[in-house]
Amino acid sequence: MSSRRAWWRRSTSSSSKQYRPMSRKVLLVSATGGELRDYLGQLGVKPPRIGELAQLGDRLTLLLTGVGASSMALALGQQDLSTYDMVLCAGFAGAYTRELSVGEAVLVGKDRFWDYGLWRGNTLVPLERAGLPQLVEPSGGYFHATSLEVKGMRTVYGNTVSHPTEGRIAFGTFAPEGAIAVESMEGAAFAMACQLAGVESVSLRVVSNYCETRDKAEWNIALARERLAGSVDALLTAIG
Repeated sequence: MSSRRAWWRRSTSSSSKQYRPMSRKVLLVSATGGELRDYLGQLGVKPPRIGELAQLGDRLTLLLTGVGASSMALALGQQDLSTYDMVLCAGFAGAYTRELSVGEAVLVGKDRFWDYGLWRGNTLVPLERAGLPQLVEPSGGYFHATSLEVKGMRTVYGNTVSHPTEGRIAFGTFAPEGAIAVESMEGAAFAMACQLAGVESVSLRVVSNYCETRDKAEWNIALARERLAGSVDALLTAIG
């Protein structure tokens, strides 16, 4: 493994919370500090204010963007993403199928704005199919959210929504036939911003709930936080 590809490694001392520097510069982004609470707790770091950068180490920077596509786009738009070697987005997601387990970590390979478009009769037509221009044009309706291959992690499609899906779906399709998808409120905006900046990106999501009737008994935030912390750590190691 080349030194250029070396990422942060956890200290071999079980009592130590220190990390040694990576050789690449990485921006870690998340909508909220709550999603990364366990990970930041391992580092002994308090969540920064929304929109403010926090140094987690010599070459690892954290940015909390706020919830929703507009907050993600604006927060990333204020940063010079070209100064980073990679941008990693980490957060929770809702799953449309029980083929995914609550607490399971996945990579979102492609993401799209699912409920953004024009209604024509009973059909919601996506912006690109309606002939409306966008700052970055999607390919086949999707933006590339993860530009690297990571062995051992399932890659799924992503739907970015303006509100969590509950119960009966009134528009669109989940993903190409036979594909598995998850949803978030920021993923496509993240992918779009990284694509515009020409920077490598990875979209990491942990399933916190199913996209069904909003039954909190089906949610497991504590498990999602725990698994996200471990997945961020493991992902940075695996990519190196």
